[in-house]
Amino acid sequence: MDSLAVEDGRQRLARWIEDGQSVLGVVPWLFEENERLRAAIEAAERECARLREELHAVRAETDFLIGERGEIAEMIAAGLNKVMNDALQRLRAPFASRALERTPGERHPLLQPEPTYS
Repeated sequence: MDSLAVEDGRQRLARWIEDGQSVLGVVPWLFEENERLRAAIEAAERECARLREELHAVRAETDFLIGERGEIAEMIAAGLNKVMNDALQRLRAPFASRALERTPGERHPLLQPEPTYS
């Protein structure tokens, strides 16, 4: 039985050596793949940092533009209010001067009721 155990041990050792050689053949590829993945990670991290900076700049520009839009809207509203007030004063001026010319009980001719025929 001793020779049978020795023969079995030799066969197992031969298979282990064969398997070890195939595993050792993969080790250089693993090192290369590790380096390639590290380089890809570093490139992705640089791109991420660049995009974060760009996002920060775009947000700052957006905040600035929103503020400008509000200021422009206020200026337009103020201008429109002034234009409307001026127009209303011009429209009211002829009626106000004519109202002063009439006696207190007198109505404007266009505001007189039409006679009705019964």
